[in-house]
Amino acid sequence: MTWTRANCGDISTRPPRAAVGVGSLSLAVGLLLLLSPVASAATPTTSWGIAPSSWSNGIVLCQFSPGVPTVGVSALSRADTGMSATLGSISEVTAAGSLVATAALPSNSWAATNFSSDDAYDLGYTVHAPVTAPSAPFPVLGFADARVDFVLPIYAGSSSGPTDTVAIEIQVSNWSWQAAGDHLAVTLTLWPSFASEEHLLLGTSPGSLMSGVSTTSGSTFEQMSAATSAVANTGLPSATSIPATPSASGNSSLGTVAVTFGAGAGEFTSVSYTANVQVLFPATVAGIPTVDLVVVGGVATLVALLVAAGTRYARRRPSDLTYVDEEEP
Repeated sequence: MTWTRANCGDISTRPPRAAVGVGSLSLAVGLLLLLSPVASAATPTTSWGIAPSSWSNGIVLCQFSPGVPTVGVSALSRADTGMSATLGSISEVTAAGSLVATAALPSNSWAATNFSSDDAYDLGYTVHAPVTAPSAPFPVLGFADARVDFVLPIYAGSSSGPTDTVAIEIQVSNWSWQAAGDHLAVTLTLWPSFASEEHLLLGTSPGSLMSGVSTTSGSTFEQMSAATSAVANTGLPSATSIPATPSASGNSSLGTVAVTFGAGAGEFTSVSYTANVQVLFPATVAGIPTVDLVVVGGVATLVALLVAAGTRYARRRPSDLTYVDEEEP
């Protein structure tokens, strides 16, 4: 048997068969990397230390207002939707429910600070406000400090809570009490971020006080819930749990969640309370939206087909070191 020059040339210029298989695998991996963000959370973005106008953990989007503790909460994947919430009022009431003092909260001069950590995004608004009488001429009775934090967990399993829920944490401290038997009451004001797309639906339980409902489909997009207890510091070595009673009122375009703390829990130095806005998604399998499972399944199938095709192509072709036919005598 003899070699031909033409055949030697073919060996030097033809890509190795193994490289074809590797190329197919590389293409498959590339497609997987390209398409995988569709089914996974986007990389959270923020600049800690700076109060941003918005941020997202790849699932929930929070949009903020400068100078006032207000947040718009929506699914990142649903444009032009969302429920907005802000602190409405802080008041002191008697055991009988009569209003005796209220905080004069500013409309645009709260100090916003980024308190984010590795576990959660946390934008906090603070203010030192006068406490006034409830009727004219509204004399100043003292002062109080208020802080409102909007907390969004960054990743699944975070100690701060689930990634589909924004916690609204309210703290009132150094209140100028008018009587020892009085207690505090706060209100939150809520409305649809896009009135043409959603409307509010009032609930009756702490677990579903108010919902944001799609006007076209009737699907519930967001839901407000509130705790039935608060934590008060009464000057003792440890904090004390006190009862909290939330209730909802309003209409389809504007709602109020009112929370009263105890019936005679006055003269504590601070009280902390949490309400939540949860973003609702379609049915899930093991916590993954079914639409994402379809996307992931399609990507996995495509990768498997490409890898199988490359492997089959590499194995079915003969080696580059092939002999020419033996010449006829």
